Amino acid sequence: MTSKRNKSWEFLKAIKAEVSIPWLCYGDFNEITCQGEKIGGCPRPYRQMEIFRDVLESCSLKAIQTRGSRYTWTNNRRGRSFTKEKLDRALVNLAWKHLFKEGCYSVEPAVKSNHSPLVIFIGNKRNYGSPQTKCFRMEAAWLLNEDCVQTIKEAWGKAASGEDLSTTLKRILLNCRSALNIWNSKTNKKIPADIKKKLVKVKDLQENVRGEHIDSASKLQKEIDQSLVEEDLKWKQRAK
Repeated sequence: MTSKRNKSWEFLKAIKAEVSIPWLCYGDFNEITCQGEKIGGCPRPYRQMEIFRDVLESCSLKAIQTRGSRYTWTNNRRGRSFTKEKLDRALVNLAWKHLFKEGCYSVEPAVKSNHSPLVIFIGNKRNYGSPQTKCFRMEAAWLLNEDCVQTIKEAWGKAASGEDLSTTLKRILLNCRSALNIWNSKTNKKIPADIKKKLVKVKDLQENVRGEHIDSASKLQKEIDQSLVEEDLKWKQRAK
């Protein structure tokens, strides 16, 4: 609603009056600065965009370098009803720009929202060294994969008979560890790479189409979401 936008603009001006330090302001502004930041739908009223530009000027907020798609939001409708706009952005004051001269942000593919996430970079990535070899640990996220369960069943059945219980149990656990390590290296470790490939496909669909491939993008988004659930569970377990 326009009335709520005006309250947001007044809030930004109030913050500016109190800020004398580097300031980064980013997220969904629910507004565009010009008609070139919009495809489809009705044209945005000129006065509405002008007010937004005046607020940014008053707050001394400037855009930083952007990577990725020009548009950050879509209504995901088909045909002539399809619309996409640049509603999300990252803005900074001069002090922030001087402090982080290489600062920029990347527009990532939207997965669960109709808004694309923004990733802020403040400088070059540093090399923190290669990870050390770790002992075997069963990942809870593996159990979300049916192939993992089948791998365990097959390894469990390979224990030799005629041995005492403790020896048999030890052999079963060793079999499972070996089988899971092989499965993880050949199949499960490919998940992050698969996620990246699918994100590239989604990004391409979101950037270059105008509503004609909504179903294809939606299918990929669901697959990515499931993979991200598995990755999230994995890292939650590792953080304990």
